[in-house]
Amino acid sequence: MLRNLFIALLFIALPYLGNAQGYYNVTHTSGKRIIAGVEVEVVPIDSPGVYPDPSYCVGPYFIGTTAARKTPVTNGYEFRFSVPVRQVRFKVSSSDYGEELSTFVNGSFFTLNAANLSSLSGCGNSGHSYISNGKVNFDSATRDNSTQITIASSGINSIDLYDLIQNAGSVFSFQFVFDTTVSIVNYTDTLLCAGDSIHIAYKLTGSFLPGNVFTFQLSDKSGSFANPTILGTKADTANGMFEGIVPSGLTSGDEYRVRIVSSKPGLVSEPNDKKIGIGNPITVRAYASSPVCLHDTFILGATVFSHYSDFFWNGPGVPAPNFASEHIKIPDAVFADSGMYYVEARDYGCKSFDSVYVVVRDNPIKSIGTSSVSLCTGDTIRLYSKVDTGNVQNIWKTPSGTQYYSNSISLPAVKLSDSGAYTLLTIADGCMGRDTVDIEVKQRPSPVLFAGNVCTGDTLRISAGYIPGATYEWSGPGSIIFTARDTAFINATTTLGGSYKVKITANGCEALDSINASVKARPYKPNGSLNTPLCELSDLHLSAFDTTVAVSYYWTTPSSDILYGSDNYIRKIGLTESGTYILVAEKDGCKTTDSFDVQVMHTPIPPQVSYNNPVKQGDELILSIEDPEPGVDYKWMGPNNFYSSMYSPHIKNVTTLSSGNYTVNALLGMCKSSSELFVDILSSLDTDMVVLYPNPCNGNFWVKAIAKTDQKILVHIVNAAGQLVYSKWLQTQDKHIEQAFELRDALSSGVYNFRIRLDGKTYTIPFVVDRY
Repeated sequence: MLRNLFIALLFIALPYLGNAQGYYNVTHTSGKRIIAGVEVEVVPIDSPGVYPDPSYCVGPYFIGTTAARKTPVTNGYEFRFSVPVRQVRFKVSSSDYGEELSTFVNGSFFTLNAANLSSLSGCGNSGHSYISNGKVNFDSATRDNSTQITIASSGINSIDLYDLIQNAGSVFSFQFVFDTTVSIVNYTDTLLCAGDSIHIAYKLTGSFLPGNVFTFQLSDKSGSFANPTILGTKADTANGMFEGIVPSGLTSGDEYRVRIVSSKPGLVSEPNDKKIGIGNPITVRAYASSPVCLHDTFILGATVFSHYSDFFWNGPGVPAPNFASEHIKIPDAVFADSGMYYVEARDYGCKSFDSVYVVVRDNPIKSIGTSSVSLCTGDTIRLYSKVDTGNVQNIWKTPSGTQYYSNSISLPAVKLSDSGAYTLLTIADGCMGRDTVDIEVKQRPSPVLFAGNVCTGDTLRISAGYIPGATYEWSGPGSIIFTARDTAFINATTTLGGSYKVKITANGCEALDSINASVKARPYKPNGSLNTPLCELSDLHLSAFDTTVAVSYYWTTPSSDILYGSDNYIRKIGLTESGTYILVAEKDGCKTTDSFDVQVMHTPIPPQVSYNNPVKQGDELILSIEDPEPGVDYKWMGPNNFYSSMYSPHIKNVTTLSSGNYTVNALLGMCKSSSELFVDILSSLDTDMVVLYPNPCNGNFWVKAIAKTDQKILVHIVNAAGQLVYSKWLQTQDKHIEQAFELRDALSSGVYNFRIRLDGKTYTIPFVVDRY
């Protein structure tokens, strides 16, 4: 092939060996090989070629063309190392002008500069390479160029070389140099004790100088080498084994590590990958809760008065061989658990051993003579132990937890809560027998009795509270016997009074009780009279006669009020007090009664009457009733033999003989009320006349007056003592005054004078206010 088609590349990985360097050639074109203790993997990228003619140009790597070397392409080779190298060298034997080479270190583009290029005597022309944009280029002056690319960088794990601008391809060879290292090999002894031997195997890469000394360091218990412990030193330049002694005085811990420090060159190895536990000599003491009684629980334990990491037990009853625990609780001990128990205590690599013997003893026999007892509330529990010798202790335990240190117990007046298991613990030779008796305390019947306190003629009831499943046996006065829980004696007589006894049986338990019953004689039925029917606001007279000494009498009204005594009055009775009145005769709580119906009839309301005052001789007199009640008849009577049954009678052409008192009677059935009206018939009508109407008895009235001229008029009202109680100014309209006075709430009951000054003359009109 043409020389100008190729570049030969030499790759070198260079360790630091003082001034010395060792170059290692890579010749395989794919896969992995071990070269000087370093695994080198060659990975072709995008099908590069292999140069077959080393007699012409140094290969074997051919990039920038296909494997068949027919078509220019972009491709290259990647070189990977099992340990990082520090220097590589590409020896480009032959490359044409226009080729462009680039490098990648650890997967990233590496920018080359002029310092990375040097001349090479190859099969081509030297001195025509240059750097552009961090890549190697060749000028156009010559063909078949040679150059050398050297890259020095710590920690090269992989490096790539690509031919990017292809002409005829490039041929190169590859070399590397790696660093000198020391490493710990396969360290497995992870549990040590102070004073133990420690063996550390180590492996070297590269070359160490004569006089090199390895120092073997131990970290602190946390794995820190800030203040290491020196295990020893060894002068060596080859792979080997160090043997030292674990020093005393170290703090126990499980995160210790070792490492190696060299002197020529000054290197530090990585610590071993497994943590080391280092302890100090310890002493263990075993103990056990022995002897132990059959089926009880016993405990194995170990005591160490220094640091420890593990305990391991072996013996007849341990759950498993080398059982890891400081203390072991073994329940339900059997005879096979007797024997020697061994414990091993460790402080990492330090060990101590001890043993303890366990004895399993049999328990005393059961000692209660019965398995169950049935009692009733109020009975006494009596229990005793059948084992009662001098070396035996008996302990009774009740369901409530109370303990009695005695051979027998007697518990009086038991309750339901005393039911349950009573346990007897019998202790002999340190072992305990256990026996139990179940005691059932049944509820003794608790009688709740009832006996009536009745009167003759009533029903006497004798009963007891309900108890499920109970039977009753009663006996009473006059040899009465009955078995019902609840018995009623109708129309009781005094002979049924006395003591009643009962026996109640329920759930096998009996109870006795008694109660007294009383039957008292009633008084005779009372006789009475009432003045009924009667009118509203009349007095009702209630009277009892033929009364008996030592008997109390009283009346009850329809509204349940009680009127004590045989003779009573209800003053001004109202309509609502109609109804049944009962006369009661009572002695010793026994009563007889008689009843009376009282009818209170409505009394008409006294009518409010008036007339068309003023009236003069020859006028028509009109008498009026304000708001007459429906259904009420009204009868008028007056002077000059006047009589009328009309609500508002009219009398025409009256004379002065019609002056006087007019009475109207309001009639409803047998009840009536009445009102009077004084009528004054004037002989002629004076212009200064003053009239008060209607009757001002409730304090409300009108004033009518006629004046000669329009004027302001002063009105006074004075009481019987002459004191002014009211005054007001009035103004006439068209020589008339008609004014209302509403003084119902201002005037109390009494006699008053109404005074008015009219046309220079004072008029005084007396009137009476009755607020009742």
